[in-house]
Amino acid sequence: MIKHIDKYRFAYVLCIFLFILNIVFLIFNIFRFNFDLDFYSNLLKHPFVLLVTTFALTSVVGQFISNQYQKKTKEKDIMFSQVNANYLHAKEVYSDLSSLMDRRIYLSKKVTWALKDRKRGVGDKVDNMFKIFNDFLYEWNNALNRGISMLELYYGKEAKDLFEKRICADFNWIGMIIRCHVLDLPEHKRPLPELEYSINLTSARVYKLNKLLLDKMKRRDF
Repeated sequence: MIKHIDKYRFAYVLCIFLFILNIVFLIFNIFRFNFDLDFYSNLLKHPFVLLVTTFALTSVVGQFISNQYQKKTKEKDIMFSQVNANYLHAKEVYSDLSSLMDRRIYLSKKVTWALKDRKRGVGDKVDNMFKIFNDFLYEWNNALNRGISMLELYYGKEAKDLFEKRICADFNWIGMIIRCHVLDLPEHKRPLPELEYSINLTSARVYKLNKLLLDKMKRRDF
């Protein structure tokens, strides 16, 4: 880069020198009251003068074009780096959130299956599955606020509202029903088929959200 700058400055100074030299010759001939156009014309046509002038002008113009190209290329590289960084961050947000939602759906189903088995008198894994479910809720709650913020930042209000107002509300409703069944609380207890239906409905909404996020990632619409 320094060599390019030195070369550019040298060519620029050389052009200025040649211009001043021509002015000097012109003034010299005028003050001699002998304005020799042939002399001046021959001077400019001299092979050495033409060679030096061509080299200087070519260097200046070439360096100017090169500098402009490098500037545009650098701007494009910076823009590409920013887009690529946003894409990687958005991909990480999608991966983390999708994994959490899938795990919550799966654990909700496992608790429901355990409740159905207990009702049929086939084993009793409810307490164990409910403990695993509750342990997972700590991880879910710790990541929830950050997930909502990142979702809106990279994917927009539509994705954020679908997750926060529909899917999270569904998960809270499902969790409450599961808790009522496990602890035998009659207040919000619903039939197990209704619980399964709610889980399947939430799973469809999770799929819809995942598709929305993937479409935005594909278009790099961040």
